[in-house]
Parts: sequence; structure tokens; C-alpha cells
Amino acid sequence: LFENILSLEITDKIGVTAEVDRSNVNPYEKIKVFGKAETLLKRTIELGNIKLELDKEVFKTRLGKNQAYEYEIELKGDIKAGEHTINVNIEDSLGNHGENQTTFTVKQVPTDLKDTLNKVNFLPEEQLTISSQLYDQTNDPIDTTVTIEIKDSEGKEAFKKVIQTGEETSYGFPQFAIPGKWKL
Repeated sequence: LFENILSLEITDKIGVTAEVDRSNVNPYEKIKVFGKAETLLKRTIELGNIKLELDKEVFKTRLGKNQAYEYEIELKGDIKAGEHTINVNIEDSLGNHGENQTTFTVKQVPTDLKDTLNKVNFLPEEQLTISSQLYDQTNDPIDTTVTIEIKDSEGKEAFKKVIQTGEETSYGFPQFAIPGKWKL
């Protein structure tokens, strides 16, 4: 007469939080990942192994006192600029598990400026064409503005212009341009 009156569920889930100490970082800096874990019934986790994964690199630690964990990751110098995700997984000695993730952003750091000239030796009244490109820690182009400044052989400013990186600009040498090494 009375069937299926009660139901129960057995769960192997562990709730885990994941945070970072800073949301914006530079390459080579350290970032601290931390959080807490608990069973759905708020029971103590005897032995919790934590696995952190960032850009296919795995870091391991253990759940400590108060069901908390903390791990410091030193970022590589050539880490790509933009948002990164750290996946956090926990598994206890009974096979219960949980996961979460947190994100942070790596800043684009200028590391190289390359100027492209149409040639390096000029006569008066010839045209110099130049473009500049700025690159970050992974050699990706940075979209920004740069100031092109040309000084004659006596150090006097002959040309100054703000342009977008990758954009070309031109300068026409005057008829009576001072001979010698000009600086860009």
C-alpha cells in the first residue's frame, strides 16, 4: 500500500570557494589563491587534496586548519595579457569532490618598440616614412599611441607627431637639411 514514501540522496559533493588576493597583476608577480571547503552537511573533511590549474600547469596543496587552503603562484614572465582562470578541485580521502574557479587579469606590459623606416640614408628634400609598433611580454602588438620625434644633427627638434602604433607617418627633409646623424 505505502510505497516510495521517503527518498534520500547520497552525495559526494564538497562545496569549495576560490578567490585571489588581486584581480589585476603583472607578469612575474605572485598571486595568492585561497578559499574554504565543506561538505553539504557541514562535516569535517579529514584529508582534502587541492589541485589548482592555471594555463595547463598544475599546482597541489592540502586543505589546512578550519577547512581552508592557500597557495601562492608565481606568474611566468611571458604569461599572456588578459583574463586567466584558475580551476580549483578538491578530493577527500573518501572520494568526495568539489570544484570551483576564480579569475584574474594580467596587464599588458610594453617590452619592445620597433620602428620601421623606408630607408636610413637621405638627401635633402627626400621623404622619410616611419611606423612604430609596441609589443608586450608575449610579443603581441599593443594598440596605443606613440610620439614620433626627429631631431637634426644639432639636436634641434625638426618633427614631432603623435600616431597610432602600426600607423605610418612621413617627414620631408628640408632643402637645406643639416648634414650628419639625425635622431629618431
